[in-house]
Amino acid sequence: MAVDRGEAGSPASRNPLLMTTSVSPRNLANPPLRLVFDAGTLISPAGTRILYRRIPNGERFDNNRHGMQGELVMMNSDGTGALVLGKDGEFPWASWSPDGRKLACLSPRGIDLYDIATKTVVAHLDRKGTFQQMIWSPDGKWLTGVANSFDTGWTVVRMEVATGAINPVSKVDCCTPDWFPDSSTMIFSNRAHDWTQLWMADGAGKERRLIFAEDGRHIYGGCVSPDGNSVDPEFSD
Repeated sequence: MAVDRGEAGSPASRNPLLMTTSVSPRNLANPPLRLVFDAGTLISPAGTRILYRRIPNGERFDNNRHGMQGELVMMNSDGTGALVLGKDGEFPWASWSPDGRKLACLSPRGIDLYDIATKTVVAHLDRKGTFQQMIWSPDGKWLTGVANSFDTGWTVVRMEVATGAINPVSKVDCCTPDWFPDSSTMIFSNRAHDWTQLWMADGAGKERRLIFAEDGRHIYGGCVSPDGNSVDPEFSD
């Protein structure tokens, strides 16, 4: 599991990128004293590479903009071969394709699918109100993200890659969507009450149910295990 250490906006010295194992955590971002901090980690489907944003120290981490902050960096999961893919702000909200050869990126102009090797756009989709937190499904057929559309804001949506057709999964005050391994079930945060809760739903948004909630704490996102049988919630007081 790759994790970002430190609170939003904290100095670089408290935000090393770590790979945690059953033995002990390892610092992947060397050297420890540097002028940037790392955030927004995404492990490739094969588990061999990591994407993250390298954000200048002194720039506050923004929960609503972190997918477009700083430079996008790709490296091997053992911490070697770090490669900066673009300039500051380029390749926003990047998400791995299932084969690890492409990136889906989201910007005001739309959704661009990039070939990683050539850094060229191979497909383009209208974003249809989607503005952040985009993730490609494990089977490659769908994208999910957060949209200000469907007559409300902060709606978790599902978009078909082949056609661009989009549907709401959960409306109003929802965010941080991700996929179960079956690509037909989604996990997301839903502020249905005073405290944000972790929910799941089918891709059509017809069957929704609560996974986890705790009074006094917000649950902003959850990481689903590879077998789909367990979830690691992300807490925020």
